[in-house]
Amino acid sequence: HAQQMLEVLATVKPCRDPRIDVLESLIVQHLAELSGCVLVLLAWDAPRRALVKRLKAQQLPVLVLLMVGRGAADAIERGAPDEQPDRLLPLEMGRVGEDLQRLGRPG
Repeated sequence: HAQQMLEVLATVKPCRDPRIDVLESLIVQHLAELSGCVLVLLAWDAPRRALVKRLKAQQLPVLVLLMVGRGAADAIERGAPDEQPDRLLPLEMGRVGEDLQRLGRPG
């Protein structure tokens, strides 16, 4: 399954529309069919943390792959504990492949 997920991720195109509510509505429509959620995000702001909080309230495991600029991984404001995903993995531009290799490692 990991290989299939990576193939899907390789075809993802960025959506720069800041309206996370559209994505949230789509996810909520399919909650009953989900066993977990992988979010690939370009920002980690209050609306995106609220989405994670809502998914976690449904007992869904959540992995966030967060695209960040070089050297920005340490500056991420994680938010309140109930807004944090099970795992947040920063992916630095230009190092995505190397950073994705950390998926198999704890933490």
